Amino acid sequence: MQNHRQRVHLQVVHNLTWKSSFLTVVYASCNVVKHLVMCGKERIGGNAPDTLSMADFNQCLLDCNLLDVGFVGSKYTWSNGTVSQRLDRVVCNQSCIDQ
Repeated sequence: MQNHRQRVHLQVVHNLTWKSSFLTVVYASCNVVKHLVMCGKERIGGNAPDTLSMADFNQCLLDCNLLDVGFVGSKYTWSNGTVSQRLDRVVCNQSCIDQ
């Protein structure tokens, strides 16, 4: 297992088959002023999303061959009463989806 201020990377080994998978969890600080959204539909209220940051974030996911696996439940995971947006997400590579 590797730890970082905003990342945990670990190998998970099934105790019967000895097959292993790797899991990396990346999380943002609660004090981050600017939160990234993947598209304009992930936020309502407040200022318009930064389209350059959205493009950079989406390009990073493409470069790393990562896919957003979607969500169940409320469309927005954070709100301050006037602004609501989706901050939490799970991404994985295609081999994870194929399993």
